[in-house]
Amino acid sequence: MRILHISLDTAMGGIESFLLNVYKLIDKEKIQFDFIEYGEVERNFNNRYTDLGAKIYILPDRKKNPLLASKKLKEIVKKYNYQVVHIHKNSLADISSIKICQDVGVSKIIVHSHNTYRDNKMVVLLHKINQKRLDKDKVFKFACSIKAAEWLFNDIEDITIVKNGIDTIKFGLNLDKRIEKRRELNINNCFVIGSVGRLTEQKNPLFILDVISQLPIDNVRLLWVGDGELKRTMETKATEYGIEDKIIFTGAVTNPEDYYQAMDVFVMPSLYEGFPIAAVEAQCSGLPMILSTEITREADIIGETEWVNCNDVSSWIKAILKIKNKKFKKRLYKRGVLVYNQPRRTVLVHNFYQKRYLNGTRKEQYTP
Repeated sequence: MRILHISLDTAMGGIESFLLNVYKLIDKEKIQFDFIEYGEVERNFNNRYTDLGAKIYILPDRKKNPLLASKKLKEIVKKYNYQVVHIHKNSLADISSIKICQDVGVSKIIVHSHNTYRDNKMVVLLHKINQKRLDKDKVFKFACSIKAAEWLFNDIEDITIVKNGIDTIKFGLNLDKRIEKRRELNINNCFVIGSVGRLTEQKNPLFILDVISQLPIDNVRLLWVGDGELKRTMETKATEYGIEDKIIFTGAVTNPEDYYQAMDVFVMPSLYEGFPIAAVEAQCSGLPMILSTEITREADIIGETEWVNCNDVSSWIKAILKIKNKKFKKRLYKRGVLVYNQPRRTVLVHNFYQKRYLNGTRKEQYTP
């Protein structure tokens, strides 16, 4: 059975990581994945999926040519007779892909919520309108967290919660790699505050520059792993604050697990999140965390997270100093291994496909 996923983004983000983790672990003799991408942009991560057996269909950009993009999607779904389509959404501002699959007669449609809010007022307005238009009884509802389910579907009835999982071996604490990466980045004697994510408004990276600029630690470094439209703004603001020598931007990387090893504390000041994979990876890597209070509490798997409001720079400074003084790392790592000793989360989607679709079962809530 081939399952069509809609859609991959132009960069390797949370949804893309989630799909790759699941794809690596499913029984490919029974289930294979194919993917829709919108926008004719070169993705440097496509081979990770195609090497596993996936087909990737690149369609016109939905924002620039929505009618042509919808036409091409309809042609692909009909031509290859996909009976299971898994649609990944951050909002319901655009439900054309759902409607197309329903019109074509796809028998199993999964709508999967990966986020909790959009900061664009027009997106929020369209989302609320389409919430009423969507026939939720005709789709399977997936979400990465309860909060994400409430945002997308406005209820949690018949929801399948699939928390984001990771490769726990790859992200476990590696002291040799820590020494190597810190030497490579020239941060051997520094206290390293790190984050992994796109440099976008949602991730709120400019706020962390406010924190770093006032933090009373001489040898502090901010290590931000990821790229995005705010990079130039970040660089300009760091220069204005006179802290440009304390900031390290890696850009997009294919080995984020190595960079977690170099960090001393992980921070995520996001304005909203579904269930952030980066927070799971950080905990598995043995890192204490400071997260925005806007992030779902389900992200705190170990129970050692500091939750801080992003309106208060002084509270973030206080939380960072608390972690620096307590030296949490080894204790957290030991507990993290107990929690993540098996990559169970990444196989839940496979189990759902097999139990519900291969056996032909219709609507029924699946509890992992």
